Amino acid sequence: MAGTVLSTSYYSKIERGLNDIQLQDLVDILGQHRIRASKFIAKVENDTKNSDEIYNVELWRDEFKDAYYHQDVGKIIDLKNKFQRYMNHSPQAESLYFISVFAIALLQGKVDEIPNYIKNKVKNIVFSANDWDDYNLKVFSMTMMIYDHNDMDLLIDSILKKYRDVAHLSNHMQDLLSSITINYLANLCLQNRKEQAGKVYKFVDELPEIPRNFFAKTIVNYYRYYLEKDYEKADEIIKFLSENGMSHLVKNFIIPDK
Repeated sequence: MAGTVLSTSYYSKIERGLNDIQLQDLVDILGQHRIRASKFIAKVENDTKNSDEIYNVELWRDEFKDAYYHQDVGKIIDLKNKFQRYMNHSPQAESLYFISVFAIALLQGKVDEIPNYIKNKVKNIVFSANDWDDYNLKVFSMTMMIYDHNDMDLLIDSILKKYRDVAHLSNHMQDLLSSITINYLANLCLQNRKEQAGKVYKFVDELPEIPRNFFAKTIVNYYRYYLEKDYEKADEIIKFLSENGMSHLVKNFIIPDK
């Protein structure tokens, strides 16, 4: 390939990283193959830019997830401003911008003030995801209140279809999916749609019976009793949790009117 420009031994050293190729040698090699040097360099620069962008997107996603987990509104605002600077050049940055706008409003208790176009952008992000992963599940978990019940049923079915092997999921994924299914069950209670609840019961019932899953299983039983109109047992669960130092958690769950 490069034999008329570089000696065999010199080329071998370049392949092994022992020598660098000189610019003129590179230009000569490209010329032999009728490749314009300017076009080749532009292609390398573009590939490097794309690699850097992919790296930045992964880094930005991790930064956003960490800030949201710690409910650090100030950090999310800083990230939102960063995403905004790149959103005209990167679809990924644009998606992160809309998600960060939603997250800020959610943490500030201003979900009702989120413009519809932002909500629709976030919905499109979730629906256009090629597959469910940790990041997409977190976005869905954060935005569940904006979907109608038909879309919600469709998304939940899709999630539970992928994550059927409950016992072999990581602890982190079990926690995340428990949170999603519990929020879904709360919505079913509000809508009095107990016919959809069976798939949630099945998922949570299959979680390993270990202390770390105690709260999820208990809350699901609370909603189960509510849907079955066994209000006495439902109230007993709330009373038990409140009397055992978990009243601050109980208030975060929707308790439908009887």
